[in-house]
Amino acid sequence: MSLSGSAPAGVRIVVGYQCMLTVLSLMLPLERLLGLSLAAVCSGKLWTPPLFWAVSRLGTSPGLALVLAVLSSLAALSYLPRLEQDLGTLRFFCWIFLVSTAVGCLYLLICLLACLLVDSTWFYSSSCGLWPLLVAAMTLHHLEELPAPAHSHSHSHSHSAAAAAATTLLFFGLLPVPKRWYPLALVCLFSLLNLRLELDLLAAWIVAVGMYHSKPGSLPLHPSVARWRLPLESFIPTLAIAQHFEDTSKGQSLNGSAVSAAASSESALAIFLRSARDGVIRSSPASLKQYYISADTVAYGFAAHRAGDEETSFWTGGGSSSGNGASSRYYTHGHAATAGVAAAAAAAPKFPAFSGVGQRLGQV
Repeated sequence: MSLSGSAPAGVRIVVGYQCMLTVLSLMLPLERLLGLSLAAVCSGKLWTPPLFWAVSRLGTSPGLALVLAVLSSLAALSYLPRLEQDLGTLRFFCWIFLVSTAVGCLYLLICLLACLLVDSTWFYSSSCGLWPLLVAAMTLHHLEELPAPAHSHSHSHSHSAAAAAATTLLFFGLLPVPKRWYPLALVCLFSLLNLRLELDLLAAWIVAVGMYHSKPGSLPLHPSVARWRLPLESFIPTLAIAQHFEDTSKGQSLNGSAVSAAASSESALAIFLRSARDGVIRSSPASLKQYYISADTVAYGFAAHRAGDEETSFWTGGGSSSGNGASSRYYTHGHAATAGVAAAAAAAPKFPAFSGVGQRLGQV
């Protein structure tokens, strides 16, 4: 099955809209509208920090830039589904919003320091495209799949050899690089190819490291940065909140009539959000409804894992589709889940970015 055919609903929307807006930027000045820079924010474009990823930079060679943008989309189809499988579609969009905003704000801060201390041209330096989000997802993925240190000294030689093989990746297929430093090596490579420091990718790596350190039981990337924590995931709605929002039976009796008491107890914001949700459900195509991953599905997968079933977290390398597939409950009010998404995401080949290509994807 192709990567696009197995992608969950949230990843389809993110990659699809990004490709569509990139193509439209050939005719419309979308890069100037969505590109993140100090100049853009100072001119009043305050929407750019959470939305800068929505369009890729075309540069002076639009044809080549479109090809590279498609390649970056393929990388997104490989890395982002694992994240959506663990969070659910609704919470996945919250993750995208929070991480892109944090990366954008940190990028602006670094650009401001570079503008004051190095060169004023950083004031106009623009960031756009999916790669900052991909670097953040890649960093979290490689850090969270690192094995815990062994506490026994028996079979130390065989254990050290196995641990070395499990914690390294081949850079360009030749140079072994520790997994924890692999994303930073990519940032250095991109900077070398573009003959300038890629501050947006560096900001994404810093944000991801802080998110990783804020998780309970995480091993520090390095003792010198062990205190750097950024608990962004604490701002993502809990599964209980997501389940409550996705429950389309709220405010209805068994025969479908509205319950006035329940409706009167809801705030105006809650009523507006539920109306918007119902409108999205009605207008969504069947392909998105089929691959939507509900919070109930994620909660069921966690419960099954705690009960002793197979590993359900795709961040830690598990491949079971037990309760972690794309569920249609949100739309059909049933309990059947579409296991094809989880199985395809688990079997999808990993995309070790730049294992043999010598230019930054998505940018000329």
